[in-house]
Amino acid sequence: MSRLVAACLLAFTCAGCAWAASSPYEHAAYRRTRVAPTFDERISASREYLERYPDGAYAAQVRRSYERSEPVFFEARQRDEQGLQAYLRVLPTGAHAAEARSRLALIEAERSRPDALSAAASATEARLAAAKAQREKARAEVAFWVESLADPEVFSAPLSEGPAELLVAFSLSLPAPKCERTEAGRTCTKSILLPYSLPSREGLVARELSLEITLEEDASGRPRAAKLEGPELFSRVEEAFAMREIDFASSEHRVAALERAVDLVTVAFQARVSEDPACSKPVTAPDLVRLSCNQMSVVASAAPDVGGPDSVTFEVTP
Repeated sequence: MSRLVAACLLAFTCAGCAWAASSPYEHAAYRRTRVAPTFDERISASREYLERYPDGAYAAQVRRSYERSEPVFFEARQRDEQGLQAYLRVLPTGAHAAEARSRLALIEAERSRPDALSAAASATEARLAAAKAQREKARAEVAFWVESLADPEVFSAPLSEGPAELLVAFSLSLPAPKCERTEAGRTCTKSILLPYSLPSREGLVARELSLEITLEEDASGRPRAAKLEGPELFSRVEEAFAMREIDFASSEHRVAALERAVDLVTVAFQARVSEDPACSKPVTAPDLVRLSCNQMSVVASAAPDVGGPDSVTFEVTP
C-alpha cells in the first residue's frame, strides 16, 4: 500500500474520532461552531477554527461540516450584490470567494462603465454561469451513475427490460458503448468525457473528468456486475463540488475527496438498498467503503498512486 493511500485511509478512519485533549481556547473556538446563534456566525466560527487550529482536536469534524455548509451558504447569498458582500464578510477565504469577487466586479463594471465595457462584463458573467453549469453537470453525471447502478433491479433482468432511464443513458445515448463477447456473455463499456472549469485569480481554468462505465452481462443480457472508473475520479468529483482547484498530490485534499466519494456511495446505497448500519462491512486498502445487504454489494476503491483510476463496483452477491 502506498504512503498516500495509507495516509488517506488513516485520516479518513480517524476523521470522526473523539480527541482526549484540547486547550480551553481551542474548545471555546470549537464550541462557537456549534452554538453560535446564527448560521452566518457558526460558519464564520468554523472558518476561524480551521485557520487557527488546522490540526486541532476537532479539525476533521469541523472541516467536514464546513465543506458541506459552505456551498449552501454561497447558494443562498449569490443572488444579489448585498448577498455576495455578506458572503465575503463571513468567508473572505471561502471556496467561492473568487467567484463572489468576480461577480461583484461585474456588477460594479455594469454600473459604472460605458456600454461596450458593460457588454464585456456581461459576457464574463455568462462565462462564469456556463462554467458553473458545467461543474453541476459533471457531478450530477457521476451521481446519476452511482445511484442508478446501486439499484438491485438493474441486475434482476436483461438491460433491455430494466429501468428505462438506465437503458437510455447507457445504450441509446451517445457515445455508444463498445461491447465484446466473453465466455459468460459480453462486456460493454461506455466512455464519457465531462469538461468543467474552475474560477481562479487568473480566470477560468479548464479541467475534464473522464468516466468509464462497464457492464458485465450473462448470456441472457442480464447485468451481473458493473463498474464506474476514471483517473483521479474522486479528486475531480471533489473539484466539481468544491468549485476550486485542488492539489491531487495533497493528502489533505485527497482525504476530502475520498470522504466525498464515501458519502456519495453510501447515500445511494441507503436510498436504493438499505439503511441498516449492518450493511457496512470491514474494508482493507485500497477499498474505502464496502456495503452489502439484500444480495447487493457496492465497493468504492481508491487508486494507490496519484493519477491512477478510482472506482466503484456493483454486483449481486449470492
